[in-house]
Amino acid sequence: MIMEWVLKRMLKQAAINGNLIAMHNLGHYYINGFGVNKDEKKAFGLFEQSANKENSDGMSMLAYCFKNGIGTTIDEEKAFELYKKASYLGNQTAQNNLADLYENGTEINRDMEKEIYWYERSAEQEDPIAQFNLALIYQNGNGIDKDIYKAIYWYEKCAEQGYQEAQYNLAEIYFNGDEIDINFDKSIYWYKKSAERGNEVAQRQLYDILFSSLLYLINIFFKKHMNIFLCYR
Repeated sequence: MIMEWVLKRMLKQAAINGNLIAMHNLGHYYINGFGVNKDEKKAFGLFEQSANKENSDGMSMLAYCFKNGIGTTIDEEKAFELYKKASYLGNQTAQNNLADLYENGTEINRDMEKEIYWYERSAEQEDPIAQFNLALIYQNGNGIDKDIYKAIYWYEKCAEQGYQEAQYNLAEIYFNGDEIDINFDKSIYWYKKSAERGNEVAQRQLYDILFSSLLYLINIFFKKHMNIFLCYR
């Protein structure tokens, strides 16, 4: 009942007052079937209304619909133009997705310089996905020179926001000494953070590290006491 009342209020706002936030939120409800029957065409229509009023969130979601064929046919070029427009308006999600199109788009020519530029603009606005993507590029040297220190910088930014994949990758860098000094304390710290957020690989790695450490201590203990035993024979 409460949800129906909220939705009716949002519908009224969107239809009568042209409330852009209401349009955007209601579009998300329809796209996910949250509290309403899932209706991708209605979601598309609401995002389109919002975008037509120069709302960057509406543009970004409309681009998402065109890219993925939600409520419409797939049109990567329209998605690209909408993401670009929203990006220049400062929308961090659009900036990340625009960078992704420059990197992975099928209809868009890859442009490494623009890809990095837009990932950075989004990452600077604390978008964790952009921070993670940027870190991956610097770690692997995808089209640019590898820079492990920039990779660590962006992984840490992302990891501090609770992004478990960044936490795991950061732990791996410190554990393996990927072009830096090995730091077991930091590796265990980030493995633990990632494991706490449900990363099963991090959980197994943390278990293996602790188990190996226990075996090492047991071995040291027996060697010490065996020497004592032999002295008293």
